[in-house]
Amino acid sequence: MLEQLGWTTIETTTPWYTGKTRFEGVLMSRLLDEVGAYGDKLTAFALNDYTTEIPVTDFRRFPVILALKRDGECRCVKRGRCSSCIHSTPMVS
Repeated sequence: MLEQLGWTTIETTTPWYTGKTRFEGVLMSRLLDEVGAYGDKLTAFALNDYTTEIPVTDFRRFPVILALKRDGECRCVKRGRCSSCIHSTPMVS
């Protein structure tokens, strides 16, 4: 499903990787529209149990992506077990 929403590519530097890194994924604004999400904030959950709330307006004002690939490689939770990169459901409150 996610790949069918169209791809966006961002090249940037981060403190976690050396040099420029290319991220590919779906615009969060497009994903939120597609699933009919509504509300003022989105709660993001990380694999390490970190959570944060993001104002939904940020997804409209900035080209935020749900990165499915980094430098051309699938961002899988368990390598070798991905059928379609990442499967996720945004939670908006």
